Amino acid sequence: MDGAFAEVIWAPGGPGGRLFLTGLYNRITSDAPVFTLRQGESGWLARYETASVGASYLLHRNLRAMGEAQWDFEEERARLVAGVVAAF
Repeated sequence: MDGAFAEVIWAPGGPGGRLFLTGLYNRITSDAPVFTLRQGESGWLARYETASVGASYLLHRNLRAMGEAQWDFEEERARLVAGVVAAF
C-alpha cells in the first residue's frame, strides 16, 4: 500500500484573522483491494484519490462557519459540505 497527501492552509488576515482557506489532496493505492474510506460503501478499494478546497470563517471565539467542495477522481463525482462548528 502506498499513500500520499498534501495540505495547504492560507490565512489572508494572518494567524489572528477570521478567514481561513484550505486545499487538500489524498491518494492511496494498493496491489489488492484492502481498504474502504467512503461512508456507506460496500466492498473494498485498491485506489482512492480526492482533492478538496474549503473555507472557514470565525464568527465568534468558539463558533465557525465552514464549507468544503471535494472531487473524487475515481468515482468522478463531487461532494459539497457546509455547516457550523461550535466548541463549548
